[in-house]
Amino acid sequence: MSKHSKNNTSKAFFTNFERAREQGLKSGTAKLRLGRDSMKPFDACSITLEPVVNPVADLEGHIYSKTAIYDHVMEQNRLYKLQLKAYKKEQEELKKSEDTLSQNNYAKKIADFEAREKGITSQLEKGEINKLPQTKLSTTTLNSFWIPELAPEAKADAVAKPSKILKSPFGKPIKLKDLVSLTLIPIPDVDPNQTGRYMCPLCKKCLNNVKGVCCLISCGHVFCATCFDSLLKKDMMCPLSNISFTEDEILNLESEGSSFACRSADKLIATTKNPVARFG
Repeated sequence: MSKHSKNNTSKAFFTNFERAREQGLKSGTAKLRLGRDSMKPFDACSITLEPVVNPVADLEGHIYSKTAIYDHVMEQNRLYKLQLKAYKKEQEELKKSEDTLSQNNYAKKIADFEAREKGITSQLEKGEINKLPQTKLSTTTLNSFWIPELAPEAKADAVAKPSKILKSPFGKPIKLKDLVSLTLIPIPDVDPNQTGRYMCPLCKKCLNNVKGVCCLISCGHVFCATCFDSLLKKDMMCPLSNISFTEDEILNLESEGSSFACRSADKLIATTKNPVARFG
């Protein structure tokens, strides 16, 4: 750890900046509370982390840009076709090797049978075994790294059969037909390239991570949690589209919270574990 006297400071104690700078040199567990910059804004795409364009949401409440989530699904389909092609190729090679092995075993059995029928067992005992087809020596009984014929072979891992289930960037199953198109009300006179561009249509307040945000699957309108609990749940009808909804059609959209509170499953404290040096 560097000395405090070598730093150009006038204080008689280590500052928070100096301790944070030297934290990486220490061993043990270091904890750091995440700030607001570490939280994804509400109206940012979960893939590109940019302000959403044509916003859609999955049934888990994650918000995406329509182009980004479609590209993600198309990339998964492309990888699935490549993995399926590799899987089929490996299965064909395994089948060919099994057929070749069975043919060799069958030919060996025939040769042994003909040898016994012709009564040339004595010739085999004298060393004329090379006349019969030989199989490869088993590497489980004879291993030698110095002889190429007896060296063990490194076999590649078997290719697993790919799954047809499409998954979101968070590892949950996703279907394009289940995506909900969101109808967000923009705030007037706001830069479209910045976050915090949308407002609740009832209270006219900005939709952000501080308040919870809810969406109706039937019509796609988005409201803040306060207006949703105090107004919409009484009549169970959307005031903008006049469409009634049920409890199953209520979707809580993802909001990561602020630097003081966290609404998602993530924690506000990041932990890093540095190994401890061992001597001797």
